[in-house]
Amino acid sequence: MSRTAAGRAHQRDLLRRLREAERAMNIAAVLASPDGTLDQRLNLCLALVLQQFDAERGSIMLVDRETRELVVRASIPTRVLGYRQPLDGDSIAARVVRRGEVLNCETLALCDEQSRFSHMDYKKEAFIAYPIASKDGVMGVFNITDKKKGNFSAADEAALGRFIDRIAVTIENAELHERILQNEQRLTEAKETYHRLIESAPDPIVIHANGIILYANDACLRTIGVQRKGNIVGKQLRDYLHNDSWPTLNERLRSMGDGTESLTPVEYKLIGSGGVTLNIEATSSLAVYNGGKAIQTIFRDITSRKAEETELRLAKEEAEHATALKDTFVSLVSHDLKTPAALILTMLQVTRKNADGVLAERDRLMLKRAQENAEGMQNIIDRLLDINLLQTGKLAARKRFFELAALVNEAVSASAPQAVAKEVNISVAIPAGRHIYADHELIWQVMENLISNALKFTLPGGTVTVSAPEDRSYTFAVSDNGTGINKEMIPMLFRPDVKTTTLGTGGEKGTGFGLPFCHEAVAAHEGTVTVESETGTGTTFRVTLPDTRPTVLVLNAGDEDRSLIRQYLDKLDAVVIEAAEMGTAQTKAAAENPHLIIVDISFENGSGASLLESLRNAPITREIPVIAITAGASAEKREKAFSLGAKDLLAKPLRETDFIHRIKRLIYF
Repeated sequence: MSRTAAGRAHQRDLLRRLREAERAMNIAAVLASPDGTLDQRLNLCLALVLQQFDAERGSIMLVDRETRELVVRASIPTRVLGYRQPLDGDSIAARVVRRGEVLNCETLALCDEQSRFSHMDYKKEAFIAYPIASKDGVMGVFNITDKKKGNFSAADEAALGRFIDRIAVTIENAELHERILQNEQRLTEAKETYHRLIESAPDPIVIHANGIILYANDACLRTIGVQRKGNIVGKQLRDYLHNDSWPTLNERLRSMGDGTESLTPVEYKLIGSGGVTLNIEATSSLAVYNGGKAIQTIFRDITSRKAEETELRLAKEEAEHATALKDTFVSLVSHDLKTPAALILTMLQVTRKNADGVLAERDRLMLKRAQENAEGMQNIIDRLLDINLLQTGKLAARKRFFELAALVNEAVSASAPQAVAKEVNISVAIPAGRHIYADHELIWQVMENLISNALKFTLPGGTVTVSAPEDRSYTFAVSDNGTGINKEMIPMLFRPDVKTTTLGTGGEKGTGFGLPFCHEAVAAHEGTVTVESETGTGTTFRVTLPDTRPTVLVLNAGDEDRSLIRQYLDKLDAVVIEAAEMGTAQTKAAAENPHLIIVDISFENGSGASLLESLRNAPITREIPVIAITAGASAEKREKAFSLGAKDLLAKPLRETDFIHRIKRLIYF
């Protein structure tokens, strides 16, 4: 093949990938849209897939578990919508579902004997039937026929599989959502049933707390001769009992107060209508009424009590089951959004990487914008998950020392396109050599978020300033002279459950999760974020992190070496702690949490190797980087030190420039 032909083939392949990525994004958007029914979204997806494969006809058939039939849920043309086939029949679709295998035929003639659609005016061209699978098995089949040119290749089959994976997730979620709705309906019906049961019960029922009546049903009103609920609610339960029954009531209330749920029935003497004393059997159970703890007492025979308690227990289980399903649904959605978004972004990145010199400038620009949009969608999903992980403590800050100015410059560079587009200046005032101890990635995201937020609300010609004070009263601040924030809104800025996002001065939209993320990320460092703002004047966000100095543990060093090491480390503003042997080193490491260990070793008598092994094996020190020093650093000693966990080996006498350089390399990022 000539170079020109190879280039054209490569270009066609890139264009095919670009079209697939574009349609994958469109399919993802259709599937994620809350608009329309599942069948409507499946029809839109079917149309996009047919465009991808240059085919005229197709259908999506799903299994009806109750009737054990395949039902056409989406079709082009639409005349077979709703068509049903037996799952145990001989149709092509039924065979594909049962076997769970792709059927890829050059012509329909190969499948005509089993096809229920052979009477239709197909062109008798290429045909593919692909199973739609879930973790619980095959739940349907995706059919495509009448491809305009050629057959379905292996690449076509693989691409169709990728589309179907996304569609399968949506079908699973839709079915789960339907089950959740059904269970929520059952929950509502159970609550209504509970209320009807109490109101229609022939026996008196009272709900009370601390001996005060909160609720009484109609049967109770009739029994004691009260016309309205208001005449009994708020009164003492003992007021309606004979004084002979008060000790029994007090003991019951005391037992119930201890949390005893299952109690045997007791007898009371109740003063009924007309002052008649009635002997009744009362059964009490713990309850919740208007959000507070209460006791429900039923005056009835034991048979009625058991029947109604059974119904109440089932209602409670229905509620708990519905809640568990809802939690599962939220978890599935959050993770299932992340997976297709990541796949889309990966395809776009690969396609864009190979697009230079192949695609036209306009196509490359479209590809760039598509990638940027996919990255934005991925960032929103990641930010939501990060907030959740930070709040639950599942995402811990991985701290180390790094230069603040370098981080600021990275964040400013990332925000430069936004600043240029809005004609806003970014000013940086960070003291030279200022280091902070934090998770670089988390604090970079905080910095980038705050700068982006400031640019969003600053008018053209305005200035955003990133600064740090000389006195370290706070770690850094991001200020702007933009529109400012209403004071009523400030207390809610860091709450993810409150919508505070507004359009920027250039009409920019926000996710509403940036500032809550900043708050949680800084809180993970045991720090704070504060805000000061004046409407029409501007806003300042200040981030304060714990002011931490590097701590170095010096182990097994002689007096002269310790003095020299301390002298050198003072120039790094480091805290030096010393230990003569391993036991003391572990105690001090547990108390001081050093960031680096310097250990003087001697391989001649084996003690140096023993120290390095102990540092590597001890849980409190195994993650702390170690620099070994020795009199003479031969290649053999260096190799052995590294094999025992040392990050570096320095030969005596220690030279200041070399020593400080190696210390910085291990402490600073």
